[in-house]
Amino acid sequence: MFGKIGEGDKEFNDKESPKNRFGDFKELVNEAIKDPEGTPDRYSIVELSPELNYQVMTEKRTQLLQVLKQEPEIDSISESTKRVERWLGAVYWDLKVLKNYGFVDLVRQGRKKTLELVSG
Repeated sequence: MFGKIGEGDKEFNDKESPKNRFGDFKELVNEAIKDPEGTPDRYSIVELSPELNYQVMTEKRTQLLQVLKQEPEIDSISESTKRVERWLGAVYWDLKVLKNYGFVDLVRQGRKKTLELVSG
C-alpha cells in the first residue's frame, strides 16, 4: 500500500465515486490472493480530507515512510534519523504524528523506542 506514497500526489476529487475507491481495495485483495507470501499480514487504509492530507503528509514525512518501506531493517528512531539526515527531535515529532494516523507503531523497549511500519 505504501508503494504509492508520494507517487502522483494527485488532487483529491470530492466527486470520486465509492465504486472507484472500491476498485482500489479490490486490487489490493486480488494481489493478496495471487501472492499471499508476498503480501503484508495487514493493511491500513487511510483517507484524509484534502486539508488534513496537506497537513499530515508533508514531504519530509512522506520521505520518512518511503525510507522505512525500502529499508525494513530500520527499527529505531536514531537509525531512521541517520537515513533521512534530519534532526532527532524533528523525526521523532513526525513519527508521533504518523503513529497518530496509523502509519507506524512506536513500542517502548526499556529506554529505547522501536518503530515499525504498520503496513508495507
